[in-house]
Amino acid sequence: MGALRNIAIGKSSGDYFCQWDDDDWYSTNRLEKQMSMIGQHNGLLLDQWFIFDRSTAQAYLSNKRIWEGSLLCKKTFKKEGDFYPPIAKGEDTDLIDQLAASASLATMSAPYLYIYVYDGKNTWDKNHWNAIFNASTPLTKWLSKDIEYILDQKYDAFEASYRLEQLYHSIT
Repeated sequence: MGALRNIAIGKSSGDYFCQWDDDDWYSTNRLEKQMSMIGQHNGLLLDQWFIFDRSTAQAYLSNKRIWEGSLLCKKTFKKEGDFYPPIAKGEDTDLIDQLAASASLATMSAPYLYIYVYDGKNTWDKNHWNAIFNASTPLTKWLSKDIEYILDQKYDAFEASYRLEQLYHSIT
């Protein structure tokens, strides 16, 4: 996974890259909001996000931490060498540690920009996911159903983004 991420970054022509996992869901304005907050920092992460367990149809609001999968990063952070180590999983932790050590990592609190999805085919096994679920706050069945509708594309992307942000504000 790390080697593939490095190839993609190498082929990109912009000044930034972001992590974008194909099995998760992102708000239509995730990049706009993160770009507006990165400022002089080299990297920016969300400190909380929504999580959905497809096997149980249960949604959660995560605990607060630096969530590696939400990275937006300036390509100038590294002058040479690869951003990610060439390993199959956990490749993003090393880069986050480097950004944090350089005191150039910012976080923002906007969990409605991201839904992390467990579907049983993820890179990490169920034990890893259970630890995440256990550290998170379960949402009601009604809120879980609305998040499931978002993931199942029952709303267009803009309405889904709006609904998730409203859902977040209703529980905070």
